Amino acid sequence: MSKPKPAVPIIYRHREQRRRERLRGFNPGVRDAIAELTCCSQEAEDLADSFPGLLYALVTGFGTPSAREACFNHVLEGKSLRLAAAALGLPYWTRRLPPQAFSEPLCNLPSSADFDSRISHLIPSSRILVRPWLDRILCAYHVCGEEFAIWVGRNLRLPLPEATDESFTFLTAWAWHSITLEAPGHALLNRPWTSKMSLRRAEEEVVKWRRRLSLSYSLGNGLPNAWLNAGVVGEFEFVPLLTAQDFIRESEAMDNCLDQYSDRMASGGIRVFSIRREGVPVADIELGPIARQSHLPTIVQIKAARNRPAPLAVWRAAHAWLKGHGDVPLPRRPGALKIGERRQAMRRIWVPYFAHLPERMLPSLAALLAREPLVRQSSRRLLPSDCWLFPDRFLPIGTDPVSPAPATAFTDDGDVSGTS
Repeated sequence: MSKPKPAVPIIYRHREQRRRERLRGFNPGVRDAIAELTCCSQEAEDLADSFPGLLYALVTGFGTPSAREACFNHVLEGKSLRLAAAALGLPYWTRRLPPQAFSEPLCNLPSSADFDSRISHLIPSSRILVRPWLDRILCAYHVCGEEFAIWVGRNLRLPLPEATDESFTFLTAWAWHSITLEAPGHALLNRPWTSKMSLRRAEEEVVKWRRRLSLSYSLGNGLPNAWLNAGVVGEFEFVPLLTAQDFIRESEAMDNCLDQYSDRMASGGIRVFSIRREGVPVADIELGPIARQSHLPTIVQIKAARNRPAPLAVWRAAHAWLKGHGDVPLPRRPGALKIGERRQAMRRIWVPYFAHLPERMLPSLAALLAREPLVRQSSRRLLPSDCWLFPDRFLPIGTDPVSPAPATAFTDDGDVSGTS
């Protein structure tokens, strides 16, 4: 008859249960490494409650080996956590983050005293919301700096989509183009981002900016021809709009939607002329394709400022201007940019931003841009290999973003080594 196993003292059962509960809060990819690092030290194990970010940083290779050793020694000796974090180079504001906040290795964190004091009270209390919140502010910081990261942390605290979501991806790109005056996309902004702007207003501006981007893709360096020649009839001058900047300036002057004409211009089936008097726009005329029974383009509409009806004098001048082209042979087929030219236009706008963007943020943005209808050759589902924008800049698709380093061990001679 076998002897019964001795009962495990209740204090040890509670300690082991507490240890498992602490580990459960961390990302599954680092639990084994944390368990190995903390198995022989109560001080190290207590970091799971007092400073989980410091424990996560130690097992994911944050800082240099010598910095990790100095930090761990401070913990074992019972010194202040602020001193341990400083030895590792980890910003102290991360102490307020629960273990659920960490999903990717930490790097290049905002560390100024101003950021520390302003971000602390913005950390969500919900452990479910804190991980996407941290992901968003770190993306915002890496792209646009501390001021935009604070703005994101304040405005995106609710259960909103994560940092890889389309809306946030373009919000960040719009903010970067707002503060980068030399970027080609800056000229397409309606209103740039400021720290005092509300989230709702920012989202509206992003929508306008994206429509202007599409217009720029449609027009490239400019339409190959205007169909008709510029001309003057009486006091009115007819000036063709050929580039995206032409449309944007005209839209701002006339307070209309010409800067949102990407779909119409992509078809190549229309042309737009500005009607001016003494150099000042007074109306816009939209021309359609030549009808079978005619030899001149069709007048689709003529609108004054704010889309009001144009005066009769403008209509008369427009008809006289059209009749003046009666002897000029015109093509009956509409002319639009080829898809290769649109892609070149997209590259010119996005190359500076891609050069600035952190590597881990490249695939999601590239996939979004490659799905733009104006630059796709078909409506089939986009594959990773179809990312034609910058094929040499992408990370492998489907890889785990969390790649924890081995648990940190310290040898007798003071060297730091990894354990498996």
